[in-house]
Amino acid sequence: MSSHASATDIAAGLPRRIEVRGEFLSDRTVYVDNRWLEGAAGFYVITPLRVAEDLTVLVNRGWVPPPRRDPARR
Repeated sequence: MSSHASATDIAAGLPRRIEVRGEFLSDRTVYVDNRWLEGAAGFYVITPLRVAEDLTVLVNRGWVPPPRRDPARR
């Protein structure tokens, strides 16, 4: 019997918070564009977290607004 939960088992318990330790792979961060929060457009920041040699999970690090643009540069 495997000690790892199946994707179905994990999905059944979502959403929930968990605590893990690992190393963020910041160079592999992705920004999911055109996400709305309270009427404002922005990005979700998703970063892989290496938990073990053979286990990496994606972490939604939250929503951020787009960078402010200098009106003089338009």
